[in-house]
Amino acid sequence: MTLRKERFASNPFHTGVFNGADFTISSESDTGTSTGTSNQVIVNVQLKDAAKNVSQRVSGFCYLSDDANGDSVAVTAPEVVSGGVDGTITALVAGKVFLFTSEADGQFDLNLIRSAADTYYLVIVSPDGSRIISEAITFV
Repeated sequence: MTLRKERFASNPFHTGVFNGADFTISSESDTGTSTGTSNQVIVNVQLKDAAKNVSQRVSGFCYLSDDANGDSVAVTAPEVVSGGVDGTITALVAGKVFLFTSEADGQFDLNLIRSAADTYYLVIVSPDGSRIISEAITFV
């Protein structure tokens, strides 16, 4: 049996460690629904390798946690979680756990819509099992 491995000019996991990510979290904004009760926050992610921004498509796992240390998956999911303009996300556990694939520039984003007050943290699981945790994503 032959396993196919995609070839890269430079491997962002060369040392076996996914080194980080920069998170940009938007302010909460009204989604403009007829009820006016749902709010949206957009989380943009720039993946990092050992020296710089990742500059190729990368896939991995991420989840929403309600714990600042990322110790657990969130109990309550936002009403809507969708991919934005950068990369793609595929839900593995509805609204909570995702497979992401970045764009060629190492970016992906999530649009979260929630009608109640809540706080989440986006946790990216690196290939070595360590976690990269965003600042608080807050709905008021």
